[in-house]
Amino acid sequence: MKILFLGNNSKESRRALKILQRHSNNIYCIDRCEKIKEFPEYDLGIGFLYTYRIPKEQLNKTWVNFHPAVLPNYGGRNLAYHAIMNQAKVFGGTIHYRM
Repeated sequence: MKILFLGNNSKESRRALKILQRHSNNIYCIDRCEKIKEFPEYDLGIGFLYTYRIPKEQLNKTWVNFHPAVLPNYGGRNLAYHAIMNQAKVFGGTIHYRM
């Protein structure tokens, strides 16, 4: 199985990638803060703190996406900042799974 990992080059993203690499040696990694123009061939996509939306035409494959805030309340960027400014009593994360 070919895995595509999309990260944001943060410490957390690199840590998640290392854990994933312990379990598979067939990972194509894009761990930087830029929008992908061409996607490689893959069977499973993993988005981990990736800054950009996955294009609609890529969603015909299996994806797992880790979003560092509760959706739909906190989408986009600077999530913790917005939660603090809104005096949120609860803050968490969201995992999407699309098959």
